[in-house]
Amino acid sequence: MLSEVFVNNTNTINITISENGLGFYVNQYHPLLFTIQNTFALCTNPFDLELITGNVDTEDYDLSFIIKPLMMPFKTENRVTSGTYIYLVSKTEVTYIGNRTEDALCGFTYYGSSLVLMSNQSTLIDDNSIHTFTSGIYGGSIYCLNCFNISVSNPLF
Repeated sequence: MLSEVFVNNTNTINITISENGLGFYVNQYHPLLFTIQNTFALCTNPFDLELITGNVDTEDYDLSFIIKPLMMPFKTENRVTSGTYIYLVSKTEVTYIGNRTEDALCGFTYYGSSLVLMSNQSTLIDDNSIHTFTSGIYGGSIYCLNCFNISVSNPLF
């Protein structure tokens, strides 16, 4: 049983998309405390809209016919998968504490592209974090299911 994770002063680059958790993935029954600080992550985003559309001026077009098929790998029959950078799931409780973290290009996911928290009781504490070029169908950069305590200060999206 994993009860605590502490990540400090870490730089990761070229993190490629996977089914769940590009950088960190934890899925367990027991409570989890995840602390991360002074980190930088640069993901490799496989969804380059310019490569798909070519030289077409996209301002005048509805691109949903392109974007919807791209999301299909993330939603399967009875479950949703995600290419999220940090993906934390507990049947009981998840607490995330982030301080001075930065991630870029970890996006175009089904849930939050930077962070997903799922539990019966989630807590999100995040200070001075930067999330660039990140997006998700649900949650944008951050998705938190059953968040009972949220404290976010000085973010940059």
